[in-house]
Amino acid sequence: MERIGKEGERNLPRGGARHIMYQRCRRRMGAIILLASPGVICKAFQPTRRALQNFAIHQRPKSIATLLYAASEAKSKQPTHRRNKKRRQGHAKEVKNPNELETWRIYGVDVNPDALGSSTVDKQKDKREIDTTPPEISYLTPPVLSSLLSRLRIKSDIIPLPPQLKDARVVRRSLDARRRKGSDPKYTYVIDVTLSKSSAAELKLSHQPGRIERLGNKQQSQNDTDSPATTPINKQTILIVGAGPAGLFCALSLAASGLFTPIILERGQPVEARGKSIGALIHRRSLDGESNFSFGEGGAGTWSDGKLTTRIGRNSGPVRFVLETLVKYGAPKRILVEGSPHLGTDNLVRLLRNMREDLRSMGGEIHFGAKVNKFHIQDGTIKGVNAKCTPSNERKRENGDKGMIPQKVEDKAFSGDAVVLASGHSARDVYQELHNSGVGLEAKGFAVGFRIEHPQSLINEIQYGEDWGGRALTGRLSTDNANTEHFANTAGDSEPHVGTLPVASYRLATNEAWDGESNRGAYSFCQCPGGQIVPSSTEDGELCINGMSFSKRDSLWANSALVVTVSPDDPVIEPYQSHGSLAGLEFQRDMERRAYVLGGGDMRAPGKNGSCLLFPTILHHCLTATCLLGSASTITSAKIDRFHGQKSINVCSIIILQDWCEISCMP
Repeated sequence: MERIGKEGERNLPRGGARHIMYQRCRRRMGAIILLASPGVICKAFQPTRRALQNFAIHQRPKSIATLLYAASEAKSKQPTHRRNKKRRQGHAKEVKNPNELETWRIYGVDVNPDALGSSTVDKQKDKREIDTTPPEISYLTPPVLSSLLSRLRIKSDIIPLPPQLKDARVVRRSLDARRRKGSDPKYTYVIDVTLSKSSAAELKLSHQPGRIERLGNKQQSQNDTDSPATTPINKQTILIVGAGPAGLFCALSLAASGLFTPIILERGQPVEARGKSIGALIHRRSLDGESNFSFGEGGAGTWSDGKLTTRIGRNSGPVRFVLETLVKYGAPKRILVEGSPHLGTDNLVRLLRNMREDLRSMGGEIHFGAKVNKFHIQDGTIKGVNAKCTPSNERKRENGDKGMIPQKVEDKAFSGDAVVLASGHSARDVYQELHNSGVGLEAKGFAVGFRIEHPQSLINEIQYGEDWGGRALTGRLSTDNANTEHFANTAGDSEPHVGTLPVASYRLATNEAWDGESNRGAYSFCQCPGGQIVPSSTEDGELCINGMSFSKRDSLWANSALVVTVSPDDPVIEPYQSHGSLAGLEFQRDMERRAYVLGGGDMRAPGKNGSCLLFPTILHHCLTATCLLGSASTITSAKIDRFHGQKSINVCSIIILQDWCEISCMP
């Protein structure tokens, strides 16, 4: 059965029969049903001449049948689209350069986790062990290859590759845990295959965006980019404020071009000294305002999980460049393939030190403990900056010396041909100085909210269901045992699964979050499976928090920020409008100060049980009017009865505020 289209309209009989068919045809179940007369149904219409010749009309009036047959006979010598298509299929078009190789990208290669067995668990290897197998090859296991051949309709048992394929490499692997009619989760692969033009023609491959795509030859462009740049006599000096991801990649790109000398000014400490400051904050609640979870080499992301997320195309050139650069400096190779790549704080420390050394070897400079406090602006052009340099300890690696080398203390002016601000959103003093220097700033919308923490086993159950939740393994005995115990009494009659899944994560979003007066956008942000909550304050007397995970993601807990949108003209910003374009920053500072007081000081976070917000019947007893929550140093938990399934489960532990906001809780 076919839908009639423009081609079908051209094949309709002309004259009276054409008029009758137009007037009396209706769509039924994806086909055209011709009504020869009221209550008399003809066979489903196929828009071709041959179909008209074979038309069988039940209880048809003779006049209409005669018209239809006569019209089809009159057109019998005219070639149709279907006949031309059959002719093309019968006589294959000659392929130019049949032995020339080309690459095709195949999407939607699905594999059941049980087919992969326990190989899906990313086992933590010894840090000194070097894995020489590229992930695009190691991920191409026999079950994956079998699914690929089925996708290409190749019948072959030849391992590793059939003769039609010259090469195959995994580009990306992601987990599809959506449950459709009780179906199992599945790993979905994107695979690049290399084959000859003649083989592609035999397999009848056609370019279909998002399903099967023919890739262009990118070898020439890569060779062009890799060619060394000509070194000019006088390089331009570029000042970069901040050594976070943006600042570091900016400096590396400028230095690699050979045209510029980048100078990074970082207010915080290098990673080896920064770790000590963070340890003092966690264990002794001693905050260093310039070396903490937010400030220091690598920015806030160094001790904040290291998730690599993007919405600009995970297989695009710029994204691949970033991932390959991270691997070059020591990131695990699996991030090149994983659909949701994650570095982990423990991997970032080593990676950043390698970046620093390579940057200096290319002629770049990086100054730690250099806090920019003034901009030199003349005639609307920035000429340089002033930086207050404080003691900085950096581990020296040359000649095997592992001692700490203190840097010189001085107030210094830095001049350059351009200044790049990559200071991050926590450097509120930088924006204040820009405002004082007359630089035009414009307020923009942002999001603020709480952090909520749950048992990881609960998220595994919600995302994977009782059937698969127990197979979310981390490799850590205590965590895996707790997850297994959570699902001990939920096993059904089905066969136990042998495949494994990563610990589950989630993402929530809505544009209809009612705050008592209007709808707001609300969404989860920076969800950390198998992670922990950390304090991210930058000033004494203020309290703010963040979340993080190590590379194994093997904690018993999962946490996420739950935030709401705040626009520049939002009513909650009105009390701070005297600060102009910096009203949002003052709002943030005020909320963090109030949270510090609510927590009792000493970097302790106030908290509330999540059931107070999740269950309206309990909410009235938990919150009266206004609730401010903050970052946690201790975790509280409670069990509440959930009547679905007549069992009691640990719903969630604590809700903590990130980038503070005031939330009116309605009973």
